Amino acid sequence: MDTPRILTVGTANPPTRFTQAEILALAGYPDERRRGFFLNSGIEGRYLAIERGSFSPTESLDEIQARFRKASVDLGARAVTAALAQADRAPRELDFLATTTCTGRRCPSLDALLIRELGLRTNIQRVHVGDTGCASAMVAIQQAHNHLRAFPDHLAAVVAVEVSSTGYYLDDDLETAVANAIFADGAAAALLSGAGSGPRIVATRTLLRPQYLDL
Repeated sequence: MDTPRILTVGTANPPTRFTQAEILALAGYPDERRRGFFLNSGIEGRYLAIERGSFSPTESLDEIQARFRKASVDLGARAVTAALAQADRAPRELDFLATTTCTGRRCPSLDALLIRELGLRTNIQRVHVGDTGCASAMVAIQQAHNHLRAFPDHLAAVVAVEVSSTGYYLDDDLETAVANAIFADGAAAALLSGAGSGPRIVATRTLLRPQYLDL
């Protein structure tokens, strides 16, 4: 049996692009060291799911949650739609959906909301991978890989959505300033199948070192 392949990849960004100088002004860091993280990052601009002219780093938790709820579904749906269009496949052809994000939480989870938003089949198999940080997309791909090994004729989608701007906050920690200076908002979706052309997933592996969890 052939191993699963990545057929297409679709991406999506929020509509508004900010220059690093604009984001630095929004953050309002006064000291040269933290300002240097922005100005010397090599990043010219980033797409963020915030409103130009009205954003403030003093958002309430309810405002942050509302922004994540709206952006996560919009970005994820557009990324999946782009991947399906490239493969000339319809949403209802999907048999398996894996979603992941570590910048916010939804209940119902993102997978269920995308099923409604995209009009996917109501009996689609699904899983949401949460709170796994920078490795989350790889963990989600593992779930699709395992599904397709069991059902090689199925069509699977993996969707990673991060609205990092909902995690922006200001404190005295230098690491916080680094994060605020480099992360952006966006989504990517991969369409996978046991048949077709595209990069082959040769194997998947994970390595966890529990002794470093507190770091």
